[in-house]
Amino acid sequence: HGDTLGAIGVGGVDRFTAMFAPLTFEAIRLPTPGLPAGPSPTADGGPRTDPSGLAATAAETLDRLEQLLTQQGDDIAAVIMEPLVQAAGMLFGGEAWRMNDPGLRIMWQLIQSSVASLVMLAGLVMVFGVRGGNVLIHIAVGMLMFGQFAFGDRQIEERMNLIEGQTSTMACRTDEVELAVVAADEGAETESVTAIAGRLLAARDGGEPIVLEGLPFDIEVLAYFPNSLVTRVGPVAKNRATTGFGKSWLATERPPEGGASSRSNIASAYVRLKEREGGKDLGTYLVSQFLNDRSQLFMAGEGDICDTLDVAGEPWRLQLRFRREYKPYSVTLDDVRRVDYSASDTPRDYSSFVTFNDPATGAEQPGRIWMNNPVRYKGETFYQSQYSQVQLPDGQVGEMTGLQVVENAGWLIPYVACVLAFWGMLAHFGGTFVRFADRHERELTNGAEEHGDEQLPSRRRRGEKAAERRAGQRGWVAPVLALSLVGLIVLPAARGRRPASDAADWQAAGRLPVMHEGRIKPLDTVARNTLQLLSNRTTVKMPEAGEGPKGTVSATEWLLAVMANADWVADAPVFRVDAFELLDLFDLTRRPGHRYTFNELQGGREALQEQIATARDVRQCGDRLRRHRLRPGTTGSTRLAFHAGFICWQLCCRLSAFWPGGTPSIGSSAGCCSAPSCFTPLRSSQGST
Repeated sequence: HGDTLGAIGVGGVDRFTAMFAPLTFEAIRLPTPGLPAGPSPTADGGPRTDPSGLAATAAETLDRLEQLLTQQGDDIAAVIMEPLVQAAGMLFGGEAWRMNDPGLRIMWQLIQSSVASLVMLAGLVMVFGVRGGNVLIHIAVGMLMFGQFAFGDRQIEERMNLIEGQTSTMACRTDEVELAVVAADEGAETESVTAIAGRLLAARDGGEPIVLEGLPFDIEVLAYFPNSLVTRVGPVAKNRATTGFGKSWLATERPPEGGASSRSNIASAYVRLKEREGGKDLGTYLVSQFLNDRSQLFMAGEGDICDTLDVAGEPWRLQLRFRREYKPYSVTLDDVRRVDYSASDTPRDYSSFVTFNDPATGAEQPGRIWMNNPVRYKGETFYQSQYSQVQLPDGQVGEMTGLQVVENAGWLIPYVACVLAFWGMLAHFGGTFVRFADRHERELTNGAEEHGDEQLPSRRRRGEKAAERRAGQRGWVAPVLALSLVGLIVLPAARGRRPASDAADWQAAGRLPVMHEGRIKPLDTVARNTLQLLSNRTTVKMPEAGEGPKGTVSATEWLLAVMANADWVADAPVFRVDAFELLDLFDLTRRPGHRYTFNELQGGREALQEQIATARDVRQCGDRLRRHRLRPGTTGSTRLAFHAGFICWQLCCRLSAFWPGGTPSIGSSAGCCSAPSCFTPLRSSQGST
């Protein structure tokens, strides 16, 4: 382990040798032969085939060595075998006994913090005595408050989206936006970007135009929305945008999302461009993240939709997007993996295998980022945030990962403060407990000495104690009787009945383990939960008439019968229907228990499908009415009448879905809705409809 380049080149610590990789020769490293506690991957990422013993794993490594020497023996200068001194954990435990690098880093910080805490505790005890631990606790709380005050507003959170195989140096600030004006020269390797901060757009909303050097036009902000709703509109709708994609879209302001919301704000703005030389009006454009920043906002694989204008023969592109920061290094997504719980679509783990490349030094650092296991690089911490599958431009489906990049200079303060509080609480409450135990022992000793010479109690006192003893004995009678009664009821039910020799043991079948929603459960639990959702019961009460089983059927027997497609399952009353509208729809008669069979519901399936289709048409009709725009100059009372009528129309559409003969008709040819008979036109004070 010397400090010469030769010793560094054959060292076994990758993080150390990677720093000097450009100065050293190539070295091929084989995995260390160990005996893992469980199945662990090999060097090439595949599962270890035979982890049964030390000899097997050693033979596996020797086989790889023999294969390597057979293929590249003429080019290999030497074979170096490094002894593992004091490595019993590696010998018998393998990598399973070794803490990963992030864990070791945190452990080292905790050890250092503990040493500092003990030194501080010793000094505080010398100054404050038994209150030294309490003072240390207050110091820890003060450190947490100071860290939040000093570094809370200075921490930076960014997001980096990468498709598998992609390399990027760009990260987005999701709390800030910018209007990028890009010189869009086709075929150029680089782009000239002029970024206007979102704070400037908000400050110039309805005010003076923005004049920037290097741009052949001025930008006038007509309206800026920190959060907006963007909807598609037709050509007759009133719209501020006069050119570009904004003529087909309309942006309206929405309240900003709060800190507790997981949704992002979608910023939009209407900007008017005027040519600087001559003052020619270039049109009003809609710039919105909903169109311009789809790849970052929705983690979509398709390209962004941006307007491009031509000024003096030069193309310029407008893009409202998250503020972008460019790193002095690049990140390559080598592989992204998603592991789901068995028999479930619920994700258990996301893992991103990345490679950091610093062009200044040429060093590369691989890393794996997964849940609660970040990777730190050059003062920044990378967390696994999202995973999605996106449609690529070539039609294929690619995997995309979302990484959260956090830069926080005070990230170590909470760790140190927690360690200080731990040792302070241990000293404070430990000392309090010792003093309490010592005082309690002294009180017992002093009490025994004081009562040792007391006279014998009088006869009256003995009688009172005997009466209290008898009353205490009678007090146990009621609880014992109550517990006995509960035991007589619960124990037989818990023990269950033993089935006959020729009958199926459904209790034993219910104990079979099954995988459900990512968890291993007894079959009886899955069956009971399913029945609870359908009928609000955990058993099935079969009718006396019929060919199926009689009486009460367990949930396990019912679920296995459903899996086996038994004939009597369709006649089992397991569907609870409470709504009168559904009973009328299926032409059913209300009965005690409100439970019906599959065969009874079968006759109303077509009517149910018709109602579902009607509900969908009503929703489309409401969307068309919602996008309707009144003509300019319409009086306020007419507008009020229109909106009131629209509310009545929605109410009638919803009610008519369960009102015989009241279903609204949809004008498919004209693309408009005809009002049902229950819709009465409203008139304003001027008499207009």
